[in-house]
Amino acid sequence: QALVDLIRDVEHDIKADFLKDYYSLLRSCCILLVNSGHMQYLPVLFEIQKDHLQHGYFYYDQKIPAAMFQNIINVALRVREFDWAYACIQEHANRIIGDNLQQDYFRFNLSNYYFHTKQYDQALEFLPHAPADLESQFAARSLELKIYYELDSELLPYKIDAYKMYLSRASGKLLPAVSRERNGNFVNLLSQLCNTRRGDRERVERLVSRIQAKTWVSHREWLLEKAESLAK
Repeated sequence: QALVDLIRDVEHDIKADFLKDYYSLLRSCCILLVNSGHMQYLPVLFEIQKDHLQHGYFYYDQKIPAAMFQNIINVALRVREFDWAYACIQEHANRIIGDNLQQDYFRFNLSNYYFHTKQYDQALEFLPHAPADLESQFAARSLELKIYYELDSELLPYKIDAYKMYLSRASGKLLPAVSRERNGNFVNLLSQLCNTRRGDRERVERLVSRIQAKTWVSHREWLLEKAESLAK
């Protein structure tokens, strides 16, 4: 927060390109902390991203990169700023960099919104089937697994197996090591979650400990929430 305040105090004396770089570094540090389990920085990250969106720091020729926008929406949903997220998605329907892939990016963010607001059938309906880039494909497949879990679908075990196979075939040159680890840990922990009986407190405690012990794991909060609910 001190760094945020410092940059704001002097931002009028900093060239625009340098200012964007400083703010990009600030957001990256905050994202790194959140992804490594320091959830207390999530609301801080949301406020920073909302402010930077308002001031235009994310835009290139009035459009925003797809991955950057997806991260902004995901953070907003995780801090339960649902109305803000929905309005932002609609406002940027035609402002996402990605040429003819804009519709896929729009649909994914809308699907994610419906998932977080517990409208699971709508979430499944809007989920794009085959996004072009690898990171987006894993994001869509991970969201699909979470939707099927919430729907208690009998298809979930088959989807988990398909996800594991897809991950094993993904080239290390195409998918960064950290992404492979985060996605691998997610699907393995989800598989353990599915095999844990409700009321088995001892097994639930072990699962919760495993989730908390992982430095890199996608959807940590959701996994913890689902695991802890099985203890009741």
